[in-house]
Amino acid sequence: MDPNIKLVRSDYQKAVLQERADKGVYELLLVDGNEQITEGSRTNVFFVKGNELYTPPAQAVLLGIVRKKVFEICAKRQIPINETAIPVEWVKEAEGAFVSGTGNNVLPISKIGDHLIPTMENPVVQAIMADYAELVRMYKEENKH
Repeated sequence: MDPNIKLVRSDYQKAVLQERADKGVYELLLVDGNEQITEGSRTNVFFVKGNELYTPPAQAVLLGIVRKKVFEICAKRQIPINETAIPVEWVKEAEGAFVSGTGNNVLPISKIGDHLIPTMENPVVQAIMADYAELVRMYKEENKH
């Protein structure tokens, strides 16, 4: 599936809004025909297993600015990032998860479907969230008028 479809198809956007409202959720994760998670309806998605980050490969997602910043934070902290296909079943093994996006910054995921994810206790996610919040704070400070 072309990740750019999110930008050009208004019927897609309406369907996503309706689905989120029907399910009472903040975000939906998109799954391709191979039962692999590709991204959120308006975000990029990351999972933690061990001390490593996993995210779908760049060619499968609409690349975001915050995603790029997450990669920079991970490089600085020497947190390995694996760009790989993420099967839906893999969610059960995740030790942490978050989405990133311009309007969402770095937002922890606590539940996917019926599966609870201990994201708020995960030190990798906490470090990334703290570093990103600091980047935003510094940007705002430098760009005061």
